[in-house]
Amino acid sequence: MKLLVRMARVLFPYGSERRVLFGPLRGLKYTVECGHGLTYALGVGSFNFGLLGRHIRTGMVVYDIGANRGQMALFFARKVGASGHVCAFEPAPVAFRSLQRNIALTN
Repeated sequence: MKLLVRMARVLFPYGSERRVLFGPLRGLKYTVECGHGLTYALGVGSFNFGLLGRHIRTGMVVYDIGANRGQMALFFARKVGASGHVCAFEPAPVAFRSLQRNIALTN
């Protein structure tokens, strides 16, 4: 396990910018942080893109309450398109700064 962690840190060092490799966020940039690296790049996690994606349409307004680092906010933004809006709220200061960085990388 320690070897895997070391390998992940070499490939995904904290503070580096990477692109999502697979899934609905493929191609988007993000900043690697503790707990936010390889799974983000692989497009996997505990969220359900399929279920949420079936309910979100172009032009909608989506509120992401507890947006954390922005993975779902970015997914919602792709789904609603240029004519929609995503309002992302995150009360935790560290996660909020991460959210801001990750959103800024997409603009």
